Amino acid sequence: MLVAYSWKHPIVGYCQSMNIIAGVFLLHVSEQEAFWLLATVVERLVPDYYSKTMVGAVTDQKVFEHLVAEELPAVRNHLVNLGVNIHALSVPWFVCLYLNTVPLASAARILDCLIYEGSRFLFQLGLAVLKVKSAELMQAEDDDEVMTILKAYFNSLDDTLVKYPQEKRNYINK
Repeated sequence: MLVAYSWKHPIVGYCQSMNIIAGVFLLHVSEQEAFWLLATVVERLVPDYYSKTMVGAVTDQKVFEHLVAEELPAVRNHLVNLGVNIHALSVPWFVCLYLNTVPLASAARILDCLIYEGSRFLFQLGLAVLKVKSAELMQAEDDDEVMTILKAYFNSLDDTLVKYPQEKRNYINK
């Protein structure tokens, strides 16, 4: 599927993290549907994220940092004082659409929200996570502790409303 996409869109070709997105789609829909969903995400929802310059992702990181400074100034200042680069935190979130940070059951819900809300959902989710964990983040004493807090939060997410067919549940639980 990724090879076929690289033929369809040779300027983009294959970029890192497209495999994560494609993999989650393939768990829920046919290969052909997953191909077109990937094309929609890459070409319409987050254009210019998956290019050599990643100009879309870079631009969105500047916007996200501005939003964090505006909405959560104390958290932003504390993170900066700890030497935490907000871009380094959020680039993997945005480029992988958070799919590399959450349990598989939550990935489907994130994709649903992204497709429904558009790319603004990436900003909303990032701000929500920082806000929910703000008290703990303000107590963090170094960048490792910040990463541990955020990783533990993402790992704690679980969407029990998502129902997988039995064969996919068996695959996921392996």
